[in-house]
Amino acid sequence: MNTPTDSAKLLRMVLDAVHQVRPHHGRADVHASFAELGLDSLDRLALAVTVEQLTGLDVADHVLADAATPPT
Repeated sequence: MNTPTDSAKLLRMVLDAVHQVRPHHGRADVHASFAELGLDSLDRLALAVTVEQLTGLDVADHVLADAATPPT
């Protein structure tokens, strides 16, 4: 089931994972692109692994590469 609460929890996990990967960039803005966050391809791989570890879900290789910035 996908509820707003589930989505909010997942978003918080991903933002926390971004912070773990790039702690010196401060907290991530939910509307920032990966480029704006300073995430290169290696960082995106580390982010995918971290998200997998936090959620127990498999993140396909292309998911973060193809991810668009959420609309405002």
